[in-house]
Amino acid sequence: MSVISSGSNGFSGLASGLDTQSMVDKLLSGTQAKIDRQNALKQQSVWKQEIYREVFSSVKSFQSKYFSFANPTTNILSSQFFNSSISSSSSDSVKVSGSSTSGTSKYDIRDVILAENAKTTSSNKVTGDLTGQIDPSVFEKTVDMKIDGKDVTLNIIKGTDAEVMTSINSQLTAAGVTTVKAEMKKDADGNVLAGQFSFKSANKDTEINVIGGSEIGLNVLGLKKGEFKGEASGKVDFNKDKLTINVDVDGITKSIDIAATNSIDDIATSLKDSIKSAFGTSAISVNVDASGKIDFTQVGNRKITITGSENSMSLIGMNSGQSNKMNTNMAIGDINFSNALTGDASGDFEFKINDVSIKLNEKDSLKSVMDKINNSGANVKMSYSSLDDTFKLESTLSGAGHDIVLEDVSGNFLTTAFGSDLGTVEAGKDASMTINGETVIRSSNDFTFDGLKIELVSPTEAGETVTITTSSNSDAMVDGLKSFVTDYNSLVDKLNSFLVEDSNYKQYPPLTAAQKGDMSEGEIKLWEEKAKEGLLRKDPIITSLLSEMRGVLYTKPEGAKYSLFDLGITTGSWSDNGKLVMQDPPTKLLDAIAENPGEIEKLFTSSVGGIGVKMNEILNNATTKNGTGKSLVDMAGMSGMPDSSSTLKKEQDDHFILTGSTMQCN
Repeated sequence: MSVISSGSNGFSGLASGLDTQSMVDKLLSGTQAKIDRQNALKQQSVWKQEIYREVFSSVKSFQSKYFSFANPTTNILSSQFFNSSISSSSSDSVKVSGSSTSGTSKYDIRDVILAENAKTTSSNKVTGDLTGQIDPSVFEKTVDMKIDGKDVTLNIIKGTDAEVMTSINSQLTAAGVTTVKAEMKKDADGNVLAGQFSFKSANKDTEINVIGGSEIGLNVLGLKKGEFKGEASGKVDFNKDKLTINVDVDGITKSIDIAATNSIDDIATSLKDSIKSAFGTSAISVNVDASGKIDFTQVGNRKITITGSENSMSLIGMNSGQSNKMNTNMAIGDINFSNALTGDASGDFEFKINDVSIKLNEKDSLKSVMDKINNSGANVKMSYSSLDDTFKLESTLSGAGHDIVLEDVSGNFLTTAFGSDLGTVEAGKDASMTINGETVIRSSNDFTFDGLKIELVSPTEAGETVTITTSSNSDAMVDGLKSFVTDYNSLVDKLNSFLVEDSNYKQYPPLTAAQKGDMSEGEIKLWEEKAKEGLLRKDPIITSLLSEMRGVLYTKPEGAKYSLFDLGITTGSWSDNGKLVMQDPPTKLLDAIAENPGEIEKLFTSSVGGIGVKMNEILNNATTKNGTGKSLVDMAGMSGMPDSSSTLKKEQDDHFILTGSTMQCN
């Protein structure tokens, strides 16, 4: 159905003298009444949804406080809630928590010896010395070319631009190249452009191919590898006749320039001066002997890592990434171990730890190797200490009888990591002590004794006694149950208030826009308060929820010693809506706490019939979407969440939708 209304300006000019507006109002009065009726039904549905969501919020808040492990002190499903005693220790050597189940309130602990895990540590430092060998030949300035099919290797001499061109052309002629010459470039006025030159042929199709050569040679001539036709340009710059290495000291990286020279002594001097300028003398020192052997040493247990290009590292005879400490991200085959790492022909390794076989390859990173060991099922954990530069292997199982047995099967990874003797394995030990004169032995430093959770932190001194005492904490449980009773009753009151409201909404339908225009804001507010009253009167979902909650409180788990009645907590009459009543003073509850607090916990937390467990299930059913149409979420959805399938949302969508002056029916 679609009705388009027209304003008075559209009619009044057509029939002079007639009250056209009144005529239009009368024509549309029946339609407007239908529109108002649909809007009212839709508004009532929206209000019901808001009230349901308010109920959801109240129920969820109660559940979160008393049935969530995020709140252990108020959660009646948590053992901590029912802990009826406080335990304390006279020394930090022994920590204690929980309560005694033996009735004993004092424990004297002496002669504490801690349990230890079996472990082994590398016999010596595992990283090799940070050494290299200077190779002056790397500073040779060569460029390899192929010109007109002829192979040419140019040796670049240091001199003026003209001297460099003369030397190059002499070498080209000697190689039989007559079609290409090296010449300086000139500007439009014929002036020579400093440094700029080209290999040039009169024939534009002549092939000039820069194949390679030394890094320095290419840098000095400003050439890049590639094939060119007729001309290849460059720029002479002898400021580029140096190489750069990167030196990292504890995460601070500096670029170190080494000047080109054929002298080992000069290269050594340049290297040492550059490092001194970058780091001073307090972090790193460099020694170079007469043969060119370089030794980088740290000051104060620092980590030094050297990186650079292939030529740069060749100059100092080292591998990029070489360090005086382990780099766990490097492949084990590239690490500078103090003992040479040797695998089989394929670079594979195999070894056994506690008879568990582990295989790896030289391309595996050290981190991945340690992860593989730690996740192998050998019950060990491998770690690396940069402070000591050693590996440590420790059993994850404490106590005597859990040893570490190592064996290289193929390759020498374990020998390289731990030394020829595979380190010195220290056997695991049990914890031992005397408690009230009796010898107690455990495989772990954390254990339970008479219900007490004991943690041994450190050995006791000779003759030292650690006293553990337990004292009653009944007030905490009493206060917790009082709070539960109070909040339960408040929830019951609130839910029942919706069920027994007078149905005033029948006499106070939602106001139309026209009606609101004739009323003040205060009058509108009072009217809408009445218009919402009774919308959930005798609501079946809330009625069912209250009935199920009330029914749980009458139950008693099979085999349980106590019911709520035995604890002095009773349910009131039906006229009082079944609210809980707690004995005051709580004599029965205090007696039960003193006699057997574990049975009180069982009443609430038993997986079969525990009243706390069952009530939590009821609250979950009421506050989760289950598709039955009988939960608060099925009925009204959740505030702040997309809602397209709840019963009330569908109901709202089924009412008329008003758009401008058009009325449509879904």
